[in-house]
Amino acid sequence: TKSNTSDRVSGTTGISEFGNGLEVNVYPNPNQGQFTVYSPQFIVGEKCELKIYNMLGEIVYTSTITNSLTSVSIREIISGIYHLQLISKKGVTNRKIVIE
Repeated sequence: TKSNTSDRVSGTTGISEFGNGLEVNVYPNPNQGQFTVYSPQFIVGEKCELKIYNMLGEIVYTSTITNSLTSVSIREIISGIYHLQLISKKGVTNRKIVIE
């Protein structure tokens, strides 16, 4: 049967997902090693740990986040798929990021 419904695709260039911890948006994704991590639920004064792992489970980047908007620059990293992990008092949130 034929459907009369249509899907709309937005012009976003990032990924917005929910996890067990904070809502986290990573954009742009894919990127060239420079991207922004945004968490609208971030509590001012709270510290979160940001870790990026390669596919072997090795930590390739770590930082402490102290506000809701953080720029990350790891341009020396090789292209591939990585896992971003944000650890807060609310829990742990994981995101896949692609570096081209």
